[in-house]
Amino acid sequence: MVPALILGAMAIQTIGGIYSARKQAKGINEEADDLLLRDKEMRERSKLNLLQIDTQAQEAMGDQVTASAYGGAAVDTGSPLLNYANTAYKASVAKSNILRETEFASSQTRASASNMRRQARDVKIASYFGAAAGVTRGVYETKTASDAA
Repeated sequence: MVPALILGAMAIQTIGGIYSARKQAKGINEEADDLLLRDKEMRERSKLNLLQIDTQAQEAMGDQVTASAYGGAAVDTGSPLLNYANTAYKASVAKSNILRETEFASSQTRASASNMRRQARDVKIASYFGAAAGVTRGVYETKTASDAA
């Protein structure tokens, strides 16, 4: 009777450990999914920011052309042309910075998600080793209890 109770208790403990590990792994994978979703949203915001910079640069250059022409200056040579080039350069630098920052943050986010998925897998694997250890311990304790009886 005692050996059967020991084996039954070990079986319940083993099943509970595996179930708990699977739930924990599922939670970790869901967190990884959330990270990847945030990464996707960040990349989309970055694209919108790039479009906004282009729009602002075009508007600024249009204002510069208008102001130069209104002042009677030739808009296709000299200082006005240098102003347009400077505006385009500043927009290009701003866009490069956004792209670099986005890519850096995105690579960190994707690495974190990958690490979380690896952790979830490891939790599951550890639960199976724990289950095997529990079964082994149950068999040992059952044998010990039956030998003592």
